Order: sequence, then structure tokens, then C-alpha cells
Amino acid sequence: MLKRLFKKIKTEAYSVKRLFGSGEGRHFFSYCKNRYFGRLLTTRFPKYEGKIDEDFEVHVLCQKAMLWPLMVCLRSFLHHSGLCPKIIVHVDDFDERSIALLESKFSNVRVLPWSEATAAINQRTDINDKIKKIRFGPNVLATKLTDDYLLSKSKYVMVIGSDVLFYSKPQEIIEFIKGQIDSDALGSYDPHDMPILIDEGFKNRLKINEQGLNHLNSDLIIFDKTKIPHEWFTEYFEHILEPEDYFVDSAGFSVLYARLKWKFLTHKRYRIKGDVDGDTAAKHFTGPRRWQLYSWGIDLARKNMSL
Repeated sequence: MLKRLFKKIKTEAYSVKRLFGSGEGRHFFSYCKNRYFGRLLTTRFPKYEGKIDEDFEVHVLCQKAMLWPLMVCLRSFLHHSGLCPKIIVHVDDFDERSIALLESKFSNVRVLPWSEATAAINQRTDINDKIKKIRFGPNVLATKLTDDYLLSKSKYVMVIGSDVLFYSKPQEIIEFIKGQIDSDALGSYDPHDMPILIDEGFKNRLKINEQGLNHLNSDLIIFDKTKIPHEWFTEYFEHILEPEDYFVDSAGFSVLYARLKWKFLTHKRYRIKGDVDGDTAAKHFTGPRRWQLYSWGIDLARKNMSL
């Protein structure tokens, strides 16, 4: 417990140091408000209601500590896209109160506890024991691949991180959902080289690096599930080298994308690094930039929605 507390203090100290070191200390109050009083803010957040599109699902893996950013993430996408997908939030540490609160704020959200998802997958006879062992193992990130693929039921599926916020109309995603883009899948670009830990023969056969799929970031991807055979999903686990790797889900989606007709979302509009400007559709506030999420990212997203 002391080790966990020390890590939390160290993380907070890093974020505050980055805030002031970047010359944006004026946002310190906003940082404290969104970082430490998120629970209060969630109770005051206005409810979203809409007519659900049964052909479109959004899946997101979230921890209870990210409940407030998650609400802004989902609302910002719904606001700027004008779409109303079914939203499934996968959780492993939400209490009943948090589940009830989240579902009360969105008419199209269903919270799926880890235990319920586990039971559903455990009953599947079309996946082998090796896949189940990885799914039920300690690497919770594996569920972003296993659960989002196995439990999704719609034609179009979007996987998103709770630290992705939208700031303007995601035209490319809207056109994809409406069938106006000649692609089977879209994905966000990560400037870092993501490790794809599968055996080299399989990796070379799929031309993972040649296609740039070592830069696919799984915190914002969208695909036509009807174009992804179940055998492709199973095949990834036959060639996986390190089930405990942090990027096990990204690697899996890269393998699934490899045989699709896919393309990256415009990096200038769907960004990780850099500020938000008039061209920005969405920004992913990854761990090293998490301080930006709380200091100005959430407030700017709410301002753009007049919330």
C-alpha cells in the first residue's frame, strides 16, 4: 500500500512539475479542479439522450479514477459527431455507485463489469484455452482486444481510450460510419514505433512494418467487424510472443488490420503531441501528457460544447 501511495505522489509531482515547467502554471486551479474534484463534477454533468444506432458500437476500457475524463470523452464525441452509437464501458474496479452514475448520464451507455465479461467469454467454445488464459491473466490491457472483438455485435466498432477528447467534427469517422469511405478500417497514428511482439515469419508475411502498422494506436481505431474473420483473431494468439507486453492489444489490432483495406486518420487532426487548434478533431492525452488533460484539455472540450 505504501508503495502504491509513493507511486501516486511521484506521478502527481511529475504532472505539477510539467505544468509549471511548460509555462502554463495559470492552469493550476483547473488542474486541481478536474484532477481532485472530478467526482463532484460528474454528478453535475448534464444527461445525454439520443436514438441509438444499432449498427455502431463504441468500446472503452476505463478505471474508476478516469470516470470524469471518460464522461467528457464520450460527450465530446457524441456532440461533435452527431452520432449515437451503443457505448460499452469495460470496467474492473467500478463500484455500483459509479456504474449507476455513469449509466444515468448517458441513455446509450452500458457498463460491463469484468466479472460479467469474463463469464460471457468463458462460455465461448470458439476460442481455445490459450486465448482464455491470456484473457483471464493479469494483463488487463489484453481485454481491449479480446473483449472488444469477441463481445461486440455491431457492424461498425470503435475502440477509444478514456483520455481521448474531441474538439471539432470528426468528419472522417462520420463518413466511415455512413459508408462513404472506401476502407474497411481507420486508425490513429502514433509517432512512436510500437512493438509488435509476434514471431518474425508471421510479422513479415503480413508486412506489418511495411504498412506502418507498428504506428497504429489502439486508443482510437474504428473498423467494419464484418470484414474481420474470427480465424484472424485466433491466429494472432498462435504467434504471440509476450502476452504480458503493454502493447499486446495494439499488436493484435495491427495483425487484424494487416489484411484489411485501411488507412490512418489524418495525423494533424487526430493528434497525440501538440496543442489543440482549429484543425484538431481529437487529441489523445497519453500518460506523459496527462497533466494537459486536467489542466486545460477537459475545460476546453467543455467550452467547445457549451457545457
